[in-house]
Amino acid sequence: MPRNEVSGLGCIILCNLRRHLPHAAGIMDTPTPSSDPFHGLNPADLMAAAAMPTDGGADTLPLTQRDLPTLAEIAAAFPDLEIQDLIGHGGMSAVFRARQPRLDRMVALKVLPKSLAATPGFAERFTREGRVLARLSHPNIVTVHDFGESGGFCFLVMEYVDGVNLRQAMRAGRFTPEQALTIIPVMCEALQYAHSQGVLHRDIKPENILLDAKGRVKIADFGIAKILDENGDGGMMLTQSGAKLGTAPYMAPEQIEKPGSVDHRADIYSLGVVFYEMLTGELPLGRFAAPSEKSAVNGNMDEVVFRALAKDRAMRQQSAGEFKTQIEGIASMPPQMRRSLALRFSSFEYKSKRTLLGWPLLHITSGIDPTTGRKRTARGFFAFGDRAVGVVAFGGYARGLFACGGMAVGVCALGGMSIGLISWGGFALALLLAYGGLSVGFLSAGGLALGWDAVGGFAAGVHAYGGQVYALVSGMGGQVHAPHVMRNLIEAPPLLLWLVRFTNQTGLVASWIWLPMMIPSVLMPWWARRQLEFEAQGGAQRPTAWHERPSRVLWLLPAAILMFLALLWMTIHWVHAGQSGLTAQTFIASAIEIVGCVLAALSLPLWLRLVPMNSFYGVRLPSTFLSDERWYDVNAVFGRHLFGWSLAVIAAGIAGFYQLPRHQDAYSWAAITLKLVAVAASVVSTLVWMHRHPVGRPAIKPHRLIRNIEMILPALVLGYFIKAFICASYSIPHGNEPGVAKGSRWLASRLNTGFAAGDLIAYAHESGQTWLARVVAVEPKGLQLKRGSSPEKFFMPWDKIIGKMLFSYYSPNGPTQP
Repeated sequence: MPRNEVSGLGCIILCNLRRHLPHAAGIMDTPTPSSDPFHGLNPADLMAAAAMPTDGGADTLPLTQRDLPTLAEIAAAFPDLEIQDLIGHGGMSAVFRARQPRLDRMVALKVLPKSLAATPGFAERFTREGRVLARLSHPNIVTVHDFGESGGFCFLVMEYVDGVNLRQAMRAGRFTPEQALTIIPVMCEALQYAHSQGVLHRDIKPENILLDAKGRVKIADFGIAKILDENGDGGMMLTQSGAKLGTAPYMAPEQIEKPGSVDHRADIYSLGVVFYEMLTGELPLGRFAAPSEKSAVNGNMDEVVFRALAKDRAMRQQSAGEFKTQIEGIASMPPQMRRSLALRFSSFEYKSKRTLLGWPLLHITSGIDPTTGRKRTARGFFAFGDRAVGVVAFGGYARGLFACGGMAVGVCALGGMSIGLISWGGFALALLLAYGGLSVGFLSAGGLALGWDAVGGFAAGVHAYGGQVYALVSGMGGQVHAPHVMRNLIEAPPLLLWLVRFTNQTGLVASWIWLPMMIPSVLMPWWARRQLEFEAQGGAQRPTAWHERPSRVLWLLPAAILMFLALLWMTIHWVHAGQSGLTAQTFIASAIEIVGCVLAALSLPLWLRLVPMNSFYGVRLPSTFLSDERWYDVNAVFGRHLFGWSLAVIAAGIAGFYQLPRHQDAYSWAAITLKLVAVAASVVSTLVWMHRHPVGRPAIKPHRLIRNIEMILPALVLGYFIKAFICASYSIPHGNEPGVAKGSRWLASRLNTGFAAGDLIAYAHESGQTWLARVVAVEPKGLQLKRGSSPEKFFMPWDKIIGKMLFSYYSPNGPTQP
């Protein structure tokens, strides 16, 4: 595995430890320099953990405080070392931090107290540990520099590891599957090497797996290892006969039942336990769930883990190398494929604590229930799952008051196959109204429609309308087979007439209705999975920034509804306008609105930090690829600015449909310019932010004047567009119109939202000034107007109309009405 991946993982873990374990032992109380790779984490806990007893046998005596040698005694016994302090002590040894002046390096000195050195078996075991470790030379195994006896102490001079052990890292936060898939293959590599040297570890557990400052994985404490001779008869085993060496939850069954017959496959079992714990946060005790039910891994990974945890060692992987190959085979899949498989095989259940009508307010399920072996069923007021039952239900099979899914049954049902009072889908069966490809109901509309009143390409009913019509009473359409053929829709029964109008109005709308319906089905299970992980990590009990909470993804729902309504409004406008009403201005406004929706759809996931590091989507500058945190920070800034501008572009697109002829030419260029300004302003704002937040250095605080200018410039751009094309303020120099005071200020709409008799409008006079008049009548080519109390009317073409006066927001004589 590439070392840079491990190094990045180490940095992430160390940062997490500092964030989550600020009061843990070994954390420095004083600030640390920026060069400190641990951000203040003291590595003392590592060597203390390595010194803890791991053999659990009856021949291990407790080491009391009075048995511990003092620093003075150790310094006198080891004159070639500079003894600094006691790191920790375990059941049979104490570990000191020391410095070798001749080599100018830090080492860990592991010694056996004199009071225990005379105990039968202790000194021999201690020397054996040194010989075992001295035979192992591997970058992922803690190195032994020297061992022997000095001043009455048996000792080991070991590599000093700056870092944390896996247990500390797991307490800081649950590992992601990607992190586990990074660490375990490295451990397999180290164990495979040790096994090839005839060395077993026999106590693989998180406390004995170290992660150093450079992100490297190292296995510590081979102190209870069994050395096999060339004949494999175990003749060099020095522990008591039948002693059970190891830590209970991580021990293979044969370590407990037949400790004398243990071989390298016991280490594979222990490593499988560690792997399962990293993936799920739990130990595989009793009847335990598959990893895919607890974590985002696929079913193939379940098979690998279960095989490593087999009670019969003949069923396990037969070497650490084989274990590594199987894991890397899954890890080498493209990330998108792994995520897809993980979602496919995932299994979880989220149930809200709040209830409504006796049901959980929200119930979300996915996958197989391990207790029944069947698909989980979501039952709640809002229910989401493969099978969902609730007041509002979304799922593969959905049943409720409102149901949406592959098969939907409810009062209002929407789905591939829908059954209900009102149904909409590929096959729609309804008691009242059915709308779909094949629809059957009292009122039926669709490709093939069967009902009392039916409208469709093929329509059959008592009354029918469509292309191919079969009617028992009356029909109208292309080819009609009916006793009475209607010549005009005015002859149609009221329900059939309403159904025809409904179908005409909703034909294009039906193509959009799936968009808002599909989003909750995808969004809510995604949120529930991450919410469960968030709660399992204790996120709900600690202050957390909004962008770290899974609930941020729920902002996609109102944003999607907003875009859906904008596109739906545009579609309805096109339907009402018809072919005769479609102009170049309509196409331009539609294009502006669509571009705004696209910008919003692309920018919001970036702002919500939902887009992981990739090479095709997002801000892809060299500095953004330095770390995940930098990637998310930079793209969140870009996404936030672009999303804000996209809303302005959508609004500008909607305003384009209502532009008066006088403003249309200028609007087209201004709207296109606004799109370019939106993208350019977002890019510039992001680059400025990156300059002010350099990597590895403190943020640069800008001057207040510069910050104010940065806020004013976008406001000026939007203000100009609003003033020119949406609404503007007018000062009235003369009070010639009734109800309009001289010197008053009015807000006028520049949009063509309709004119009625009596409206006060502004128009461009031939003198070049803006004059006011009252509307008398609306004509296709302009307006009939009159001024003041004069009874004379005059015509003003559309290209002279500036806008309609809305209201006066200031009048020297008090409030006035238009």
